[in-house]
Amino acid sequence: MNAQTTRAAAPVASPEDIAAREALANATWISPTEPEIPSPGARPAYLLRTIFEVSADVRRAVLSATAHGVVEFFLNGARVGDAELEPGFTAYRKRLQVVSHDVSDLLVPGRNVLVALLTDGWFRGRHGFERRADGFGARTAVLASLATEDGRVLAATDHSWETRRSHILAADLMDGERVDLREYDPAWFTGGGTGWE
Repeated sequence: MNAQTTRAAAPVASPEDIAAREALANATWISPTEPEIPSPGARPAYLLRTIFEVSADVRRAVLSATAHGVVEFFLNGARVGDAELEPGFTAYRKRLQVVSHDVSDLLVPGRNVLVALLTDGWFRGRHGFERRADGFGARTAVLASLATEDGRVLAATDHSWETRRSHILAADLMDGERVDLREYDPAWFTGGGTGWE
């Protein structure tokens, strides 16, 4: 019996993959302001925010993002998507998973507010059977871009984004989450609130 070898086909990028790659090319990695990094298991979630304008002619827009950590997005106060722990675990040293969400129904003509809620996740949180922290790095970060179907970038992560600690005082996959709702301000997600840097 002779063994046969076959060559695996190269992965083919979908139009959505190509659009996400092109949109993220306009974005810059950003990290929250952390003058001192808290100890593992006691690290808070951070908010990163931008305010941008949208013209009335925008019909369809997609948010593409990845993170060194776990991220949830909010657009004009509404949660984007319903998945938890996005973008998911990956071999951070080799590749990053990118998630894309159609946010057309959440955009409004005029002023819009995009907020990222960023936590350690697998990137720097405790994980594995030894529960080691900082397995892939010491600083969380997010890379995101919101673009129209014709490729026009409406918002992308850059140095102009504001940052602040959230009401989630500690968020870790192994040690759990600690929340203080007395510190929560819904205005953070619609362009208001204090404490932004």
